[in-house]
Amino acid sequence: MGREKTSKSKFTVVGIGEILWDMLPSGKKLGGAVTNFAYHASVLGANAYVVSSVGADEPGREIITKVGELGLSDQYIQLDTSHPTGTVDVTLDANGIPSYVIHENVAWDYIEFTEDCLELAKKADAICFGSLAQRAETSRNTIIGFLESTIKEKNDRCLKVFDINLRQNFYNKEIIHQSLQYANVLKLNEEESKVVDELLGLSEGCSLSKNSNF
Repeated sequence: MGREKTSKSKFTVVGIGEILWDMLPSGKKLGGAVTNFAYHASVLGANAYVVSSVGADEPGREIITKVGELGLSDQYIQLDTSHPTGTVDVTLDANGIPSYVIHENVAWDYIEFTEDCLELAKKADAICFGSLAQRAETSRNTIIGFLESTIKEKNDRCLKVFDINLRQNFYNKEIIHQSLQYANVLKLNEEESKVVDELLGLSEGCSLSKNSNF
């Protein structure tokens, strides 16, 4: 990531975007692609943080408790008194393929870019972000501001992972194109690569679905 850490120091890894409850047929489970990224980075030994927001409600309090049980810090998880904690209704078809209903106008749509967020961006070694949390203007501005801060602060060691995570209609050409300008790494599956090919008007020769570098 541009420089090596000493054996006594740890990488600072940030997942910025959605934190929520996946409401599965078997019960609820903590979710959000960037939250999962931060958790797994923590398990691998990094100082990992989630930048997001939960509601001032019981599901929000349960998320804070769960985050602590997982060994993650809740320092950058904001408390929103105006919007509920995010939830996703998940159903499975006969083949076990999931379908999602991601509820809108929830706390993680309103993540604020605070001074604490700025200080975290300055020291981040890796950032994971996606398209989903950019569906709402407030959180989108915060995510872009966070990424832009690493450039302004000349934090050129910072690896930026764009986990595109296309869901429902919560994406468009502008969001994807702008996000790619910041990303060092693009994570997507075969179906998402086809959507991106079409949205960005990529030719067959440079199609993401044909490029083994992704």
